[in-house]
Amino acid sequence: MAGFGTPYIWGLYPGFNMPWKGKHKLFKKWGCDVVSCVSLGGQSILYLADADLIHKINGNGSAYPKPVKEYTVLNYFGPNLVTATGADWRRQQSVSKTVFNYNGWCFLWDETHRIFENMMESTGWMDVPVGQDIHVKHAVDITLRVALLAIANAGFGMMMKWNDDVQDALTPGHTMSFQTALHIVAQSSILKLALPKWAFNLPLPRLRKIRTAFKELEVYIQDMIKEKKDEILGNKESEKPERHDLFHNLVRASLTGDQPLTDEELQGNIYIYML
Repeated sequence: MAGFGTPYIWGLYPGFNMPWKGKHKLFKKWGCDVVSCVSLGGQSILYLADADLIHKINGNGSAYPKPVKEYTVLNYFGPNLVTATGADWRRQQSVSKTVFNYNGWCFLWDETHRIFENMMESTGWMDVPVGQDIHVKHAVDITLRVALLAIANAGFGMMMKWNDDVQDALTPGHTMSFQTALHIVAQSSILKLALPKWAFNLPLPRLRKIRTAFKELEVYIQDMIKEKKDEILGNKESEKPERHDLFHNLVRASLTGDQPLTDEELQGNIYIYML
């Protein structure tokens, strides 16, 4: 995972973004559909540009097993569909596949549409005459906010609006609000996965903040799982209207299925879906 932060080095390392920047140029240059990138440690990564070959490899797990060791870093919140193999993968997949359905995608679409409308109203852009330009300093400030709200609302069942401050009042027992923790984790997951654990103990404010955000979000998710299970099983009356968000659907599917997920697997899969 060290290659995440390594820049392009001519003749030695093509850079982590090589597939994205080069796209099909690399295959065209060498006149082939398979390109191997070999590390100094002897490990190689195969980049494929042949749909039939990709299909055969993905469909033959015994001949081309998943490199589970390389994925262990993704188990921070718990075991999940990406890191699982064999019977364990099939069990988790049987639960997860029921979550991603037509109704779920419709809910995500409606929620994203509501977020955009709320953004237009809150910024006053709805009143801008047709044909008049709207200038923004950085488009990412908007798209990242939309993505964060979509994750919070369609993913976790929140009801956040465009002007809701991420610095909300703290929940008792926490040092960071859910919105703040989610925002930092969404922005910093690549850095968290790339750096070793000891790096986050260094006296660097940014790394310490990322470490706190991951710990806080983990506790929030654990509490949410317990609360959602109690609601679904009828042990607790919900104070909010029922929303068929991803989190709700995953917990319900796990409780009603023949092969339920553990709380750790629920945590792990929610994080993977967020990524």
